[in-house]
Amino acid sequence: MNVVKTEQPDLVDQKTDFEFVFLNIIHDILSKLETGGHDVENLNLKLSDLKEKIVQAKADINSIDYIRTTKEHQEGHLQSLLKQLKVKEELIQKYKNFSTSS
Repeated sequence: MNVVKTEQPDLVDQKTDFEFVFLNIIHDILSKLETGGHDVENLNLKLSDLKEKIVQAKADINSIDYIRTTKEHQEGHLQSLLKQLKVKEELIQKYKNFSTSS
């Protein structure tokens, strides 16, 4: 009896948690502006922090699988997977019927 192993992609390595929290930095920037914004260095630091977080968020979004594929491509892929599932279910049923008839 031959056993065929199929390798599954390692889902642990894929980044799934993203941090898109900008409210605290925006609040700090606005409160500094309301108080007169005399501390320009600190304000520039907060603005650069916000910019870095936005750049990181864009990079995280672009790293998500299928983020740039069209709906039609995703639906085609889904149909392909459903067809594979149906074939495998039929194969399982065939083996069940074969084992009961033996």
